[in-house]
Amino acid sequence: MKQLLAGILLTVVISFFPASAHANLLSNAGFENAEQGAWWGPWGNSQHVGTYGDAGTGIGGSNSVKFTANSNAGTGDDYFMYDNTLVAVTAGQTYYGTIFAKTDALVNEEVTVKIDWFNAGGWVGTAGASAPLSGTNDWTALNISGLAPGNATHASLAFFINQTVESGTGTAYFDNAYLDATPVPEPGTIVLLAGGLLGLIAFSRKK
Repeated sequence: MKQLLAGILLTVVISFFPASAHANLLSNAGFENAEQGAWWGPWGNSQHVGTYGDAGTGIGGSNSVKFTANSNAGTGDDYFMYDNTLVAVTAGQTYYGTIFAKTDALVNEEVTVKIDWFNAGGWVGTAGASAPLSGTNDWTALNISGLAPGNATHASLAFFINQTVESGTGTAYFDNAYLDATPVPEPGTIVLLAGGLLGLIAFSRKK
């Protein structure tokens, strides 16, 4: 009976891990494939320098993406579309995007992530923007979700570094991109599920 309970609960817990197990429309989500490098070059105000495949800085592998503020005058964001590749989406379906960011002494700078919608005619809209991150932070998940518009056929995850005041400084890293119709489970949910599993196993042993 103990083995049966543990097996059932383990199956339930595993089902809450879509990002790594089976659900992610994005390829090369950990930025480990150096062949992807050709798309670099920011769309925006060119106030930042981007480096693909910055070795030894990844959260889930060796590489991450690195952006450094170059203290140029003016304000505004530089826009970096994930892989410059559009993935097929279904109009009216909610999609969830996540990317992990690590920041080092971002002053007058902030990072965020969005979902951009497209069709054969080009860009047709944007899903929000995640809560911005600035200052110094260890790897932090930036999350965004949005309903694909009725005229959207494709989407891309877009991450931004924004100079909010002139002469921004600091460095930001991005890794572990995710975009799909299934949300990544919150850490609290995972902890609760694991705790429940352990509790039930302990109870069965006591019985």
